[in-house]
Amino acid sequence: MDFTSGVQRVANLDVRAAREAAAKQGAAVYELPGIGITDYVAFFDWIRAHVPLNPPIRRAGSWDALKDSLWQGLFDQKESLIVFIWPNADAMLPADDRETALFILGDVASNLANAAYTQGHPKVFTILVA
Repeated sequence: MDFTSGVQRVANLDVRAAREAAAKQGAAVYELPGIGITDYVAFFDWIRAHVPLNPPIRRAGSWDALKDSLWQGLFDQKESLIVFIWPNADAMLPADDRETALFILGDVASNLANAAYTQGHPKVFTILVA
């Protein structure tokens, strides 16, 4: 599987195969549950519980704070490949919250791939969305 920076919408995502391919390449892998992420509060709560953030975020609310904290938290990781798997993303309603979340993740991916922002140590942050 070819992992590139950014959001990749995959119609028939095989979550297990994606997770295994990422692990085989030494990636840090984060997999949202297929159920339960139904609004932005659940999304924030899952991120806060499972993904490194720097600085930590205390509660859901600010997308900008999430973006900054997520960027630094992922940049601080030793792995140069980070794979975020989001099965059943369409369950997150309202849809504009889902699209905002994907925009934020895509922006973080773009900035992590930019050597100017990463002190010459870019990372590949792939977001696989089903």
